[in-house]
Amino acid sequence: MFRRVVLGVCALALVASGCTGDGSPDAGSKPAILDLPTPEAHAGGEIAPTPVPEGRATNEFELDVETCFNTYEFYFEQIDETRERTTVVDCRRPHDGEVYAIYDHPAEQNFPYPGGSQLREWSNIQCLQSFEDFVGTPFVLSLLQIGSVAPGADDWDGESDASDGTKVRSFRCYVFAPDAQLSGSMGGSGF
Repeated sequence: MFRRVVLGVCALALVASGCTGDGSPDAGSKPAILDLPTPEAHAGGEIAPTPVPEGRATNEFELDVETCFNTYEFYFEQIDETRERTTVVDCRRPHDGEVYAIYDHPAEQNFPYPGGSQLREWSNIQCLQSFEDFVGTPFVLSLLQIGSVAPGADDWDGESDASDGTKVRSFRCYVFAPDAQLSGSMGGSGF
């Protein structure tokens, strides 16, 4: 599952100024922030269709720098559980986020899991330091938010279901726009 760490709140006045894309499904390579599509209305009690994932499914720890991705949630009634699926998509297509930096935690392989709050603090510092170099705008003036993919205790210890026993010490920093999707790479976009 994605373990998201979100920094701060974007300047709402800037969002309200209308810096959004045209909302088309393939806006091209010019960077844009797209409004989310309006959900289809369904007749009384009708269940909305399950989303069809676009792109190649991947483990979030396999996302590379300048990789764009979507995250989908699926509810499985039989086991009463919601699961996430991450897919890699072409950055020219609407996407949920773009990885802009990867950092390895300096802890030794046998170091015990330090806990979520300590890892969030460490990743926040790393992601914030590299944000402006990637986007071209200081974080406090940006329309974008920062998230990170951080290892949980099972990933850290190499015991997660998706793990082959490898202990995960890497963090992925990514940009996203709250309640919107991105189109084009955000690298140098000034957003």
